[in-house]
Formats: sequence, structure tokens, C-alpha cells
Amino acid sequence: MGWQMFSLTNFSTLKQSLGNSLAIHKGEEICMYSSMCHKIIFSYKGLIDFCKTIGFKNIKVKGAGYHPLPAFVGNLDKRHCHFITIKAIK
Repeated sequence: MGWQMFSLTNFSTLKQSLGNSLAIHKGEEICMYSSMCHKIIFSYKGLIDFCKTIGFKNIKVKGAGYHPLPAFVGNLDKRHCHFITIKAIK
């Protein structure tokens, strides 16, 4: 579904459980050290939620890589492509 895996939702010191709408502590503010945050592989939804949380606007997403199909197919299905690129304004 493009959601962040349950075990990898702690990647922001501003809010818990970004990138997974079913996470138990979704959207709660927390006090934790940055060392407690995961150093991450983002999912589609996790990357977008993270950008919104830290104040980015006008988020545009591109995808690439969809083995064995040509790379441009990844832009048609960004939630499952191999590489996600985001362009945003802060």
C-alpha cells in the first residue's frame, strides 16, 4: 500500500508513527532523542508525511524503477516503484 512499516515509523522527533495511518501512536507529539529515531528507508506515504511534518509545501512526487519494466513505469505507480524523488518548497 506504500505505507511505512510498523517497525520503521519512528523517524521524526516531532510526531510519532509517520507514514502509517494504522500505527498506534499516529500523530502524537513526543519527546525523544534523535538517536532514538530510525535511520530510514522511507515508504511512499512515510516520505510525504515526513515532508509535511517538517513544514514542506507543494510536494510533488516522481517515481522510477519497476523491474523488469522500463524505469518510467515507476512514475505510474509511485507507491511500488524502486526509487522515489520528492520536490517540495519550505
